[in-house]
Amino acid sequence: PDQISRCGLDSFSGEDWRHLLIVTGKFEDRCRAMDKWPLLSGDDWVVLLSYRPELSMFCDWQKAKLAAPRNVVDLLALYPEFAPNYDLTLLDGWSTGYLVSQQPKFAEKCDLGKLDDKRQWLSLLYYQPQFANQCDRVKFNIRQDEWDEVLNGKMPWPDVFSPGVGVYDAL
Repeated sequence: PDQISRCGLDSFSGEDWRHLLIVTGKFEDRCRAMDKWPLLSGDDWVVLLSYRPELSMFCDWQKAKLAAPRNVVDLLALYPEFAPNYDLTLLDGWSTGYLVSQQPKFAEKCDLGKLDDKRQWLSLLYYQPQFANQCDRVKFNIRQDEWDEVLNGKMPWPDVFSPGVGVYDAL
């Protein structure tokens, strides 16, 4: 107890609390008792839940809805059960492609028409070739050799949907 009081938890920011809760796996009782949950921003919540989903009962979902789309899709790729808290039709092209590449069941709730470049489509099809019929090859100038490669499990371009681009950069 003395060591904890010397840490200066009273002066911790939301980001500090996020780090403490992720790294130690402890102190949620202290955070609650000190009424520090309101300090966490939407991105703090999304990143925290990516590591500690059991804390979702304390989450301010109104704030979490405002988090950066890359962090949101990283969370949903790991924990799809949080999807009802988000309107997936609002995601941009990269976020839509990444989420569907990791969790194809979200394709029916997302707008694949938002994928707006060749690399996004090739990366999505590398992971989920079943969506090939929804890609306009002519519009995105996808050559036949690129098409064949990606549908045969070869990535002709650098993968733009490398897992963890959002959440793991945020630590």
